[in-house]
Amino acid sequence: FFLFYVFWEVMLLPMYFLIGIWGGPRREYAAIKFFLYTLFGSIFILLVMIGLYFSSTETLIDGTKVFTFNMLALMDQANYTATGILSPFNPNNLRLIAYIALFVGFAIKTVRTTRGATNPAEADNGTIRKDFASDIEHNIVHGSDSTESADYEIVYFFNDLELA
Repeated sequence: FFLFYVFWEVMLLPMYFLIGIWGGPRREYAAIKFFLYTLFGSIFILLVMIGLYFSSTETLIDGTKVFTFNMLALMDQANYTATGILSPFNPNNLRLIAYIALFVGFAIKTVRTTRGATNPAEADNGTIRKDFASDIEHNIVHGSDSTESADYEIVYFFNDLELA
């Protein structure tokens, strides 16, 4: 479970450099913005993972109990401590807040992927742009890096009939 998080975060660095080196005219700004947004989402996920770690224990062969990220141990309610903040046995648990934090964290990290590459021909199957755009000038979804860019791009990509 923890390795999933580690490798999920490791992908930030190559993406940062890909955007920063081969991005568009404002690539440095876009790379930093990408990194900060995904890092912000990562904080929510990390907090929930830390809460899970300190809410459950695993019994080792010698009988000692240790905190764990073991998925099998996390699935068994008998392994949760009575005072853990995400423990089902704690009447003041924060499980709903943890769920919302995970939702927000993963939503921040996946919204760009769901939208797809700018050019629909290069977008992955199942993305909004691959499924609903005919070409680069006729996208159903548009995302700009700033208000100034949006003002320029709206006039460039959309005609008066499309904006009415």
